[in-house]
Formats: sequence, structure tokens, C-alpha cells
Amino acid sequence: MMQGGTRYLHTICCDCTEKKDLILTKYIPAAKSMVEKLIYSVKGMMVLNDSAEAFWMGNLVNKNLDGREILSQ
Repeated sequence: MMQGGTRYLHTICCDCTEKKDLILTKYIPAAKSMVEKLIYSVKGMMVLNDSAEAFWMGNLVNKNLDGREILSQ
């Protein structure tokens, strides 16, 4: 559930950067910061509830909204 949302937001951010959409690009740092805070809050909650082994974090692939990988980043 959380994985799908973070992937989609990352894809939107990458697509905006690739297309150089100035209106949306200015919101990318704030969006990434909020997602990072959410992820670490969830990780902290999992640790407090002795479920740290259930938390896994991987690397995101830079893709645009068409699903094609962006190699320039």
C-alpha cells in the first residue's frame, strides 16, 4: 500500500524533472521531504512494536509516467 504510493509520487517527480515542468518542479523537494519523513515515521513505529524485520526499503528506479526508465539521473 505504501510502496505503491511512494513509487507513484517518485514517478511523478521524475517525469516533471524530465519534462522541465517549472510549475510542478518547485514542489518536488517538499514532496520528497514529506515522503522521507513518512517512511522514517513508519520505520520508527515498526521498531517500537518489535516488527523492524517487516520493514524493508529498496531503491527506486527513475521512470517517467509512460513507464520508461530515465537514464540521465
